[in-house]
Amino acid sequence: MKHLYGRVRDTYERVVEEIIFRDIVRRGTDVIQTQLLRYVSLSDALAIRFHEGMTRANTHSHDNPAADTVPVPKPEDFNADIVALEKLVLDLKAESDAAEKARPQMKPRK
Repeated sequence: MKHLYGRVRDTYERVVEEIIFRDIVRRGTDVIQTQLLRYVSLSDALAIRFHEGMTRANTHSHDNPAADTVPVPKPEDFNADIVALEKLVLDLKAESDAAEKARPQMKPRK
């Protein structure tokens, strides 16, 4: 479970880069694509869902001290966390698309 949640944590980090900030800034590159800011939107509700999911992933991906008594998640709990992450990604994409539609003046000119 520790390894699986480590991969989930990696996915949350990639969601920040690819979904929330729409590749405006990418690790390992010197390019900043400011024209893509028209897509950026992060409502409080989605930010909180992201925070809660990332917190669960962090909690279960680290070697917690025995005194913390963090129970090992059951497979169905892990499954629920994956489903929640998939839903979060869909909702983030929808919010991003809505932001872009609300900002027609920011579309690149052809």
